Amino acid sequence: MNNHNLLKRTLLVFMVMFFYQAAFAQNNLNKKITITIENQNLSDALTIISKKGGFYFSYSSNIIPNDSLITFRATNKSVKEILDQLLKGHYEYKESKNYIIINKKLLKGLSMIDYDIKASGNQYTISGYVIDAQSGEKIYNASVFERQMLSSTLTNKDGYFSLRLKNVQKKTIDLTASKSLYRDTTVMILHEITVRPGGYKESDNRMYDEDSSQVERTFMGRILLSSKQSIQSLNLAGFFADRPFQASVVPGLSSHGMMSSQVVNKFSFNILGGYTAGVDGFEMAGIFNINKKNSQYVQLAGVFNVVGGSVKGVQLSGITNTILDNVNGVQLTGIYNFVNHSMNGVQLSGIFNNGQSVAGVQLTGIANHVSTNARGFQLAGITNIVEKDADGVQLAGILNYSRKFSGFQLAVINIADSSSGCSLGLLNFIKNGYFKVGVTVNELTNTNVYLKTGNSKLYTMLMAGTNLSDQEKIFTFGLGIGHDFIFSHRFSVSTEASSQSVFIGEWANTGILAKGNLNINFKLAKGIAITAGPTFSMYTNGNAVPVEGYRTQIPPANYRTYTINKNTVGWIGWNAGLIVF
Repeated sequence: MNNHNLLKRTLLVFMVMFFYQAAFAQNNLNKKITITIENQNLSDALTIISKKGGFYFSYSSNIIPNDSLITFRATNKSVKEILDQLLKGHYEYKESKNYIIINKKLLKGLSMIDYDIKASGNQYTISGYVIDAQSGEKIYNASVFERQMLSSTLTNKDGYFSLRLKNVQKKTIDLTASKSLYRDTTVMILHEITVRPGGYKESDNRMYDEDSSQVERTFMGRILLSSKQSIQSLNLAGFFADRPFQASVVPGLSSHGMMSSQVVNKFSFNILGGYTAGVDGFEMAGIFNINKKNSQYVQLAGVFNVVGGSVKGVQLSGITNTILDNVNGVQLTGIYNFVNHSMNGVQLSGIFNNGQSVAGVQLTGIANHVSTNARGFQLAGITNIVEKDADGVQLAGILNYSRKFSGFQLAVINIADSSSGCSLGLLNFIKNGYFKVGVTVNELTNTNVYLKTGNSKLYTMLMAGTNLSDQEKIFTFGLGIGHDFIFSHRFSVSTEASSQSVFIGEWANTGILAKGNLNINFKLAKGIAITAGPTFSMYTNGNAVPVEGYRTQIPPANYRTYTINKNTVGWIGWNAGLIVF
């Protein structure tokens, strides 16, 4: 009996565990999680989500786009909500055990009905309705277009369209209806005015997971592009044509009409501004160029360029360049360059350069900013900021910053979490570098204080000193640089050079004291060391008139001097003191 009860209890435990696991697995989409994703491709982002939720994803790698990096944050949201946001609603999900299976949504079909075709010579006016092939619902804002002639229109609220075609030369007209989240459908119209449905035809170029409308969501895109142009762009997201030439006055008033946003041109001329799919040659505008996708070779604008894809070649504008993908080449602008992903080449602006990652040269009047890593040369009037790793040269009027630095920095203030390079500035704040305070005495001044910042390769010293005396007062202040040779945990040798102003009673007669130090340092305990060594000094007097209470003889009388010129003498002296770090 006991064995029978034990068997029943064991079976009950296994059944509870089985159903709990099945129920748990079937609710992975409803799990609420909090995640932060920074600069990851989509497949890596899905891996982060799966680890956070304790399940696995299953999908075909060719349906997930990985050509751009994403940054995403979600707080206490369901996995399904997060997936819908990341995948833009173009996918469906199924659960199986502890897996979430991702597939593309099956797209609904369109139909074109009730055609009315009028012909006059080689000009046609074709009208009709676009409906949902399954429900019969009339579709609003569907695009109806002819692929070869690049003529297009949008349906109204009743699904009605009327498209005028001029100079029809070919025997058949392929009329296509397209709507976001629907399959395209094409009908073939013969010159004898007979109509043959082409069935549901999905464009070979269409990629429903590709967001080619990013440029329309930029500030300039929202201001300058009409709602009709945005709808047309969304409907025809995967259809692009190549043409040798286009000309525009403004977006929409173009040689390609409403289809201009779907055409990549060899040569593009925009009197005021234009909106095209891209350029593969030369583009010029009086005010602005807006490209949905890529710009290649040369792009010139009087005011600004906006490119939704990548730039390869030379880009020049009067005020700003905005690139939503990568740049390989040269960017020149009067005020602001923005690259959403990698910048490889040269960026030159009057005020501000920005890139996610940079390999090359950044030159600007105010600030350079890099969101991740930079490699090359940066020059800014005020600041260079690299949020992750910098390798190369940073020169700035005030501030250089990077998380990890390798190379050479020059600015008033240099900041790095870690550095294997050299930083030269008034202050160098390196997380694991030098921040040392020294108190010393030498043959001229009996009280000296300095602050060392940087690292052993190169450090900067802020220095001040005085001779505490009623009859031989002297005040010094200045800057120095140095390098430490580290021989062991306790023993090192410092080579230093400095220049200080010497005040002996009259500012108008301030002298200059240049010194070279060779100091031996010995660490006594954690955070404290002693230092001492010889110095070679050169003093240039300022034709000083003796002032009562101040030192009149530099160096002191018992030091042998070397005449450098009539106003400059040199001598060998000494210094010793204590270092706290």
